[in-house]
Amino acid sequence: MRSISAADLRIQQATGDLMLLYGETGVGKSVTTLQTCALPVNYMLTEPRDPKKFIIAAQREELWEPGNANFVFYDGFLDSIDYLCTHEFGNDRTIVLDSKTHLMLNLLQEITGDAYDDRLADPKKRADAIAKALTNQVKSSQEDYGALSGQMRRFSNALARHSQEGRTVISLCRLQENPKYDRTVMAGPALTGKEFAKDMPGWYDFIGIVTTRKDEDGNVVYPPCVTFEKSGSHMAKWTGITPAGGVTNKILDIQKILAVAHGEGGKAAS
Repeated sequence: MRSISAADLRIQQATGDLMLLYGETGVGKSVTTLQTCALPVNYMLTEPRDPKKFIIAAQREELWEPGNANFVFYDGFLDSIDYLCTHEFGNDRTIVLDSKTHLMLNLLQEITGDAYDDRLADPKKRADAIAKALTNQVKSSQEDYGALSGQMRRFSNALARHSQEGRTVISLCRLQENPKYDRTVMAGPALTGKEFAKDMPGWYDFIGIVTTRKDEDGNVVYPPCVTFEKSGSHMAKWTGITPAGGVTNKILDIQKILAVAHGEGGKAAS
């Protein structure tokens, strides 16, 4: 056990945050996170995607500079835990997990011995593999889900330690309609199983649903919007100072949003 006084907390410079963003595929979660997070960023990919496309789409020249953006590719759950616990993150200000949905699917497939990775690596089979993995979860045993939940708690603890060191830790998720783990909402993060999913909100300071933004002519524009206020239609969470205009349908800008929550001045993106 360790203790720290409120007076010492007030002068402590390191202020870390745990944020979860979820939304439909293609809404702009990955690109906008890279575009607006604090650098340097350590970006962990749990499915075989080309990060170069994210960088090009983000149109942020700083990302190309040595030391500003590092990408890590998933190579097994235990290796991922080891990386989080032993890697020297140095001056990294942001850690991104993209995505928690696929991390849990990968882990469950590893537990059950299903060759999910082989199908996911094939672009022609990827969408079908993800869909089947999400819908066929009932085939796994309670023991499998117990192991999944326990391992995800280990992983979440490892991520949380980095936030305690002053880093912003962001997990991205797909959107799931009518999640079984929370019957009070119509949409939430796509997570495997119920046990860890029920506990998941407690791990985060912020949970935001990312939605498409359109201009006056109805054309889709970027960056997308994000909402951190919970309602019966979706899961959300906000921890910090709430601006006068609330935290609904705000332009997704990681650094500006956190500055507002910390009371560091400025206004939330409108």
